[in-house]
Order: sequence, then C-alpha cells, then structure tokens
Amino acid sequence: MNDEPLFAAIVPSLASIFYWAEATRGAPLVEEEVALITSQAPSMILPERFRDQLDKARSYADIDPEASWDQWQYLRSEIVRQGVAAGKAFPLPRSQLATDLNAIRLMVMGEGLHKPEVIDHQIAALSGVASNVLAVMEDYFAPK
Repeated sequence: MNDEPLFAAIVPSLASIFYWAEATRGAPLVEEEVALITSQAPSMILPERFRDQLDKARSYADIDPEASWDQWQYLRSEIVRQGVAAGKAFPLPRSQLATDLNAIRLMVMGEGLHKPEVIDHQIAALSGVASNVLAVMEDYFAPK
C-alpha cells in the first residue's frame, strides 16, 4: 500500500470562484456562501507532490478549503490594497478549469500513473461535474 500523502485539488480554484462570484454580484460574499461554495467545489484527489506543480501552473497557491473564509478575507484585502482592476486578479472560473485540468492531465501522464485513456476518462468526468457546478453558481450569482 502506498502511504504517500494526498490532497484534494479543487478545480477550478476557490480563489477564482470567490473572486468571480463577488465581481458578478457586485458585493462581498458572506461566510455562509464561502462555506457553501467550498463544500460544493469539485475536486480530484492527487499525490501531495503535485500541489506545487498545480500552483505553478496557476501562478498562485489556492485557498486552503479548511480555512477558506479567513484566507478569502485576507486575499480580498490584498487585492483591494494592491488596487487590482476589477476582473483582473484571477482568470474566470471556466478558464481556470481548463488550465487546471490540462495541468493535472500532464502531471499524471508524466508520472505514468495510469493509462492515457483512464486519465482522459477521469478528466472528462471531473470536467463535466465542474461545469455543472459552475452553471449552478452562475445562475445563483447572476444579477437579478
């Protein structure tokens, strides 16, 4: 049995989802919304050694799901402090999803952990789930 540590890679990143949700709504998320998004966010379990590679592919480290509210409050304050233009801090969630899934596919294939068709099937399944979750979020946060 392999005792290698694992982590849940949330795709697309929580940072991109939170940022997009606030920009779309035009108001900050409340703690309950951050908790709901975090609990519903699609993820893929990967070896811990892939975490840094995924962060590098994203150009940032994502928010820790176990501390999502506190980390989002800090990240939001940094975005405001740095004067980042609206919509420019993170890619849109659907763009981030494509980047993340491609990076994960390349990492797993590069390690030869599974046959390419198995990897492609898992990536396609995760993409479908993530797209459905994003569609629900887009509807929820769309201006009424």
